[in-house]
Amino acid sequence: APRNNRGSKDVGRSQRAHKQIQDVHHFVMQYFETLAVEPRSCFQLAANQPDSTSLAVIARESWADRISRLSWVKWLNKAVDVEPCLATLRHHKHPVNAVCFTSDGVGIATADENGVVAFWDAYAGNLISFFQAHFLSISAVSIVPGDERGVVRGRITSSDTQMVTASRDKMCRLWDLRTCRSDKSFIGHEGRILGCAVSPDSKFIVTSAWDRTIRLWNIESGEQIQELKGHANAVFGVAVSPDCKFVVSCSDDEHILIWNLESGKAVADVQGHDNTITKVCFSNDGSKLLSSSYDMTIKLWSFQECLTTKRKGEAVFDEEANAWKRMRSELATGDGHSDRVQSCAFSPSGTYAVSGCRDGMVYLFDCNITEQMIKDREMGLYVKMTLVGHFKGHTAGVNSVGFSTDGWRLVSGSEDFSVKLWDFSGGSSPAKSGLSFFI
Repeated sequence: APRNNRGSKDVGRSQRAHKQIQDVHHFVMQYFETLAVEPRSCFQLAANQPDSTSLAVIARESWADRISRLSWVKWLNKAVDVEPCLATLRHHKHPVNAVCFTSDGVGIATADENGVVAFWDAYAGNLISFFQAHFLSISAVSIVPGDERGVVRGRITSSDTQMVTASRDKMCRLWDLRTCRSDKSFIGHEGRILGCAVSPDSKFIVTSAWDRTIRLWNIESGEQIQELKGHANAVFGVAVSPDCKFVVSCSDDEHILIWNLESGKAVADVQGHDNTITKVCFSNDGSKLLSSSYDMTIKLWSFQECLTTKRKGEAVFDEEANAWKRMRSELATGDGHSDRVQSCAFSPSGTYAVSGCRDGMVYLFDCNITEQMIKDREMGLYVKMTLVGHFKGHTAGVNSVGFSTDGWRLVSGSEDFSVKLWDFSGGSSPAKSGLSFFI
C-alpha cells in the first residue's frame, strides 16, 4: 500500500509539472515579443494570467512571500480562461493564401498573394526563411514528407526538407527548404493553378487549375503522369487518399469527383453543395471526406458510401413508412458561418473539423456521428454537425487552416497579412482546454 501511495504521488507530481511546462510555454509563445523588449513586465503579465494557470499562482505566491515587490497593475476584469492564440506570426506584407504544418509538426510553411513563402519554427514562432517563390499569387502549398532531420540556416528543423507551391503563374514548383531554391518546375496547365497535394508516399504531386483539369506529376522526374478531365469549371482543390489509389477534386461547378488512379476515370460524382467548393480533404484513416464551400457550409462525407452508392438527393420509397423520402448525400453539414467558407481541415484523429471563413473566424466542429443523426439522415432530415466554438483574432477573412500532426495546435492564414498559431491542447475534451471562445 505505501508503494502504491508513493506511485500515485509521483503521477500527481508529474502531472503538475507537465501543466506548469505547458503554461510556461504558452505564456512565452504569447508574449515573447513584449518580453524581449521589456523583460521587467514579466511579473505584471504573469500575475494577470487566469487564476487557474501556474504562472498566476507562482506570481501571487512570490508577491505574498515578498520575493517580488515590483509595482504592478492588477486587472479586476481579467480573463477567466487562457487566451487560445499562442502566437501571431507577422512578416508577410500581403494576404496569406496558404498555410500548412510539416508532417512532424515542427515547421509551418506559409505563402501569400505576392508569391512570397515563409517557413517558421512551429514551437518558438521564429522565422527561419523568407523568399520569393513566384512572381504572382501563390494559391496552395504542400509539404513533401521526409524521414531525416534537416538543417536550415544552422538550425535543426523538420524532417521535411521539400515543399511544393502552386501559383497563378500556371506553374507548380518543388523547393528545397534548406537552400530556398527550386529543384523542379511542373509546367503544363493552361490556367492558373489553384490547388496542389503531395501523395503520402511522396512519389507524385497532384495539381488542379483554372483550365478545369487535374494533373499528376512524378516528383523525381518532373514529368506529367496523368491528366484528368471531368469538371465543367475551375478545379479549386485536390486531395490524395492515404493509400494513394484515389484522388478527390472539388470545383466551381459544385461537384466533388473521386478519381481512380489506376483507370484514370472518375468513379463517383458527389453532390450536395450549392456554390463553389473551395477545399476537400481526407481524414487520416481515409474513411471520411470534408469539403468547404461558398454556400457558407462545410460537409462531412463517408468516402466508402460515396464510392458504392448513388446518393445525390434522389427520392427513394420507404416501404415501412409507405412514403417517398429524399436521401441526403452528406453525413452531416457544418453551418453557422456568416460568410463563405474558404478552407477546411480534419484533426489528426478525425474527431474535429476546422473551417476558415471570410468573416475572419476559424470555426470548430465535432465530427462524431450519433445514432440519432443517422436516423435523421435516413429520414431525409437535415443533419447538423455540432458547432463546438470558434477562434477569434483575425481582422479579415481566413483563407487557409491546418492542424498539426500532434493534434494540439492549428494554424490559420488570413487576408489581414498575419498567420496565427492556436492552442488546441484540450484533445478529446474541449471543455478542459481553457478556450474562452467556446459557445
